Amino acid sequence: MKMAKKLSVLFSVILLLAVSVSLFGCGQGIKSEVSIVPGAAKGLTIQGTVKTGAYAYTMSSYSYVSYSFLQKDAIAGAKVSIPGLASSAVVTDANGFYSIKNVSPGSYTVIVTREGFQDGVAKGAFPENPSENTVLTLDVLLVDNPKIVSATIDANSALNSAVIVFSEPMDITTVIPTLYYAGMSSYGVSSKGVVEAEKSWDTANKILTIKPKNNFLSGSLYGIFLSGPAGDYLSIKDMSGNSLDYSGYSTSGNSLMVNLITTVATAPAPSAAPANFQFKTANGTTEIDYSDIYYYNNYVTLSWNPVDQATSYKLYCRYNNGPFQLYSDSSYSLGAYKEMNIKIDNLDSSLADFTRTGYSYPEDKGYGIVWPFVGSNAIDFKVVAANSNGESPASNIITIKDTKKPQVHSASYIPYNYAPTYSSKEAYVFFTEPLDKNSAETIGNYSISGQTISKAQLTNIYSGSSYRFAQVALTMFPGTTTIATVEVSSNVKDLSGNGIELKYNSGLFYGYPY
Repeated sequence: MKMAKKLSVLFSVILLLAVSVSLFGCGQGIKSEVSIVPGAAKGLTIQGTVKTGAYAYTMSSYSYVSYSFLQKDAIAGAKVSIPGLASSAVVTDANGFYSIKNVSPGSYTVIVTREGFQDGVAKGAFPENPSENTVLTLDVLLVDNPKIVSATIDANSALNSAVIVFSEPMDITTVIPTLYYAGMSSYGVSSKGVVEAEKSWDTANKILTIKPKNNFLSGSLYGIFLSGPAGDYLSIKDMSGNSLDYSGYSTSGNSLMVNLITTVATAPAPSAAPANFQFKTANGTTEIDYSDIYYYNNYVTLSWNPVDQATSYKLYCRYNNGPFQLYSDSSYSLGAYKEMNIKIDNLDSSLADFTRTGYSYPEDKGYGIVWPFVGSNAIDFKVVAANSNGESPASNIITIKDTKKPQVHSASYIPYNYAPTYSSKEAYVFFTEPLDKNSAETIGNYSISGQTISKAQLTNIYSGSSYRFAQVALTMFPGTTTIATVEVSSNVKDLSGNGIELKYNSGLFYGYPY
């Protein structure tokens, strides 16, 4: 089976990988999944064969990785068990065969472990009302590729070293580590680069220790680049010649990234609140408009000054003066500065009292619009610094709401949908935000020289483009085919009650389109 994986060039904090695979995968964290039919008689059997296999990886010149799974031999001495059934543990024989007898009807998860292999998992269920002596066959594959079990760093230990533990004995000639210093924001250190270090292995070739020439700095971010003799991480091998399973780790070019943070075990909780907490839109302003939330990829950027002794930050938000709630993506590790983007989509899952009626923009379904930047609605934010010993006082509270006045974007005889229904007695005015219906459809709020306006009809274009988020169709008499100017009163308001900005309250019609 051939598949392609595109390498992502990331430099992020490592996440622990929890994988559950139907036939093979990592067994740690697998839930007990035994569902037995109550009152059913025992006498059934679960059996199967355990075989080994390994992934073979190939990297193209375009940094794409393809792989195939190579099945090998049956394996003896593997431990087979069913979580939740203490008496189910058996060991495979010389042919890799196992058999668990006298089980009841139901569904089961079989876990297979063997030193030097990733845990294998297989799931299955007996049919309804099975006949006596029914057999459920669950074959299992054990993956023979080595993995990184853990990577730790301790700036307070006597060794003052980084330690990487592999799941299997490694061919140490193929593991080439480079220690990289990535920054220490809380103490103002800005220089970054490769750190001179020594490496050593334990006698089993499973534990790699990397000791810098000088001690690790506290509260800092370090990275370890791992590559092999061919200049890429795919040439990192174990003693059996199998490539390292790199799933769960980021890649940078042809190197595997192991990111680590040093901590200060005795550091007290941060005492100072994050200062200079502020926001800006994606186009760099501090005044929120509808287009800043929708058109500019739906986000605003929050930033603050780093705090001494902080190893993470927590962002809290509230809707319409409700309770402060923890934002879902609020814990961030040390970096050169503190900044994060807030997306409207994420607010839904973070604020229990806010749910949109539309998708990533508001939608009036006849019972009002739920949208944090409509009417008097607002989102408040605050941030605190934190470490393992506690949190700092909160920063200043900033309020984000639509306070920007809408503008006339343009005017035309051509409607927004370009429908060929041109008329010398109809004109269209486009606005930079969705508008309030009552004010936008009041004919006294518009004037065109020499014309009497008899009707104004609003169409809000919530997901519009080119900053045109509202269209007002004006019916006029006697009509004109010449250049004309429409003037819009400041009484026309957006959904948050902001009146038209008078500096941009007119549009020019360029004649009747033929």
